Formats: sequence, C-alpha cells, structure tokens
Amino acid sequence: MAEIPVEKKGGLSWLWILLAVILIALLVWWFMGTDDDDEADVTSTAQVEETVEPETVDETPANDTSTAGTPGAEAGTLAAILANPDAYYDEEFAGEVDVGETLTDRGFWVEQDGNRMFALIVDEPREAPVDINPGMELRLTDAEIRRTSSLSDVEGQALDADTRRIADEQSVILVVDEEDIEILSPQ
Repeated sequence: MAEIPVEKKGGLSWLWILLAVILIALLVWWFMGTDDDDEADVTSTAQVEETVEPETVDETPANDTSTAGTPGAEAGTLAAILANPDAYYDEEFAGEVDVGETLTDRGFWVEQDGNRMFALIVDEPREAPVDINPGMELRLTDAEIRRTSSLSDVEGQALDADTRRIADEQSVILVVDEEDIEILSPQ
C-alpha cells in the first residue's frame, strides 16, 4: 500500500470563524439599534407637539430677552399669567418690565407688551432701598406669582391700607425681593 501523508489541521480555526460571526452580528445589531432610537425620538417628539394646547404655547420670539431667565418654573410673560393665573400661582417670574405707575412705597404696576400687573416689594432692612419710579425699565428675577389671599405670608413689615386695598382687588400679583430688582433704565 501506498503511504498517504495525513496532516492534522489546527482545531481552533472554527473558533475564530465563530467569533467573527458573533462580532459581525453585534455590529449589525448596534448600527440597526441606533436607527430605531432616532425614529423613536422623532415619533415621540411629534406626539408631544400634537398634544400641546394653544393656551400654553408661548409665542415670544426666541431672541426676545424680555422673558430671559432659567428655563422651567418661570412664567414667560405677563400676558400668559393674566390669561390663566391658576396655572402660574406659586411659580417664579423673570423678565424685563416697565414701571407703569408707583402707587405706594411697596406697590407699583409693572407693564409688558400692553399687559399690566400689580407688584409688591418685600420690605426688608437694606442699606439702600430700591427707589421705583414711573417710566423705569426693570429686570425682575425670582419674582413670585401669588394669590392675593397669600399676602399675609409676605415677608417684612405689614402692608399699609392703600397697598392692601389695591392688592386685594387683583386676582394675581407679583411679590419681589428688593435684591431681585435691577434697574435697567432710570425714568
């Protein structure tokens, strides 16, 4: 008989092929998985846009600094607050406003885009109290939107009779600390 040389092949080549197939399957799964996430984000965004109610849409242009502030809890505009005060009670307001008229030492009217709201200053001892006069432009930060029934919670000295009467006639007021008022332009 003739001798036929038989050589034993390495037994690990099948392992390398199996690892390559698994690696290719993982890469395909990973790339296909990211496409599904993008589609899910677009779908969920479209669903959110469809469920927004017209009353809650803020139509202020993106470059308008009158409502600049930290996003989230702050109310956008006086118009939005006055249109639906129940949605904004105990929230914070930040933005630029004009002083309409000063009625008392602690109370004055703020105006923004033709809308007007009564504002109260928290009266706390300060070296140089803020002097608010009609025609001034102010930037308010951390002003609280409150019900007039919560006026007993306002810090500082008790409100005088005129301030209390005017505030009681309003459905919603702004309560702002002196340190949260920046005068942008004097009268």
